[in-house]
Amino acid sequence: MTDQENRSRSPFSQLSYAEQQEKWRTWRSKPLPYQDFSVPAPQAETPPPTPPEPQHFMPPSHKNLDRVHARISAAVARAGAFTPFTSRE
Repeated sequence: MTDQENRSRSPFSQLSYAEQQEKWRTWRSKPLPYQDFSVPAPQAETPPPTPPEPQHFMPPSHKNLDRVHARISAAVARAGAFTPFTSRE
């Protein structure tokens, strides 16, 4: 399709690049029907919500972490030094 045929099909294509960009910006600046940017009307003052009761938590227990650390330390002690299977000589 030649440039002349393209221009005869669309009035938008007859505009210069700057004019096309301006039309695009104008079209994009229009709010869509489902976008509501209005500020909601202030409602009657409601009392502030009461804070929830404080929850009492158990202090963290590290016995499981200590058990894992002990198993890792025992495995390191049993493993010994690393020796490669093949030599690079």
